Amino acid sequence: VATVAGMVRSATAAVAEGTGWEPAAINSRVLGHGDGNNGQATFDDRLQFLPLPSITPYGVSGIRRVLIVGPPGFDLAPLRRRLNGRELFDKDTQQPVAMLSAIARTDRNVAPFLRAATTWSTITPLILPGYDDPDGLRSKLNARQSKGQVSAKEQRNLLARLDARIRVLMWKAFHQAGWTDDALAGAEVEYRAVGWFRGLELASEYELPPLRFPRYHVRVRFARPVSGPLAVGAGRYRGMGVFAAES
Repeated sequence: VATVAGMVRSATAAVAEGTGWEPAAINSRVLGHGDGNNGQATFDDRLQFLPLPSITPYGVSGIRRVLIVGPPGFDLAPLRRRLNGRELFDKDTQQPVAMLSAIARTDRNVAPFLRAATTWSTITPLILPGYDDPDGLRSKLNARQSKGQVSAKEQRNLLARLDARIRVLMWKAFHQAGWTDDALAGAEVEYRAVGWFRGLELASEYELPPLRFPRYHVRVRFARPVSGPLAVGAGRYRGMGVFAAES
């Protein structure tokens, strides 16, 4: 996911430069550079690069498609025209490894990421915007369990505190992605290490350097249908935390 997002982002930066974009605009709006931790942008007025694994009747398979999503009011048409037919280059070898070809929004493997639905599940894990266990509750629980010093009630209390922290961070991630309290009213969220779509890797198997925050597969049920694309969490500009509509 990170590799495909990086290649498409680099191709978009080259196209933007060729069409006269200012270097500052390319660095911020395309490459996501800014004054945050690790040189990351701290604003939302930029492009999202969302690789889309194919969802088949047999499970999730390889990445053949990618969405480029602009902020509200941004005209993607000039970039779209010039990206059509553009080669993607391997970062290390600088050799072409793929080519972009524009497709319709109605493509059957794009539709699950765009159509309206009430239930959505991650196709790539949601990276929390912070650490879910800053107090070391898991370590404390494991240590006490190994010594036989934890009661069932204490275990439930520790797990409840951990669950509450995770849920706070998940709702924070939705707010950071632009979701308001009104839009989230009545929504329910579940999380786990295993994805809801068949064939997904465990959430811990996905990496997006330099982000090292915990990650989970997430299912969210909205009170009313919402349309995609839906990308949430610390890696939402580079293909993490991407949701697909469930049938």
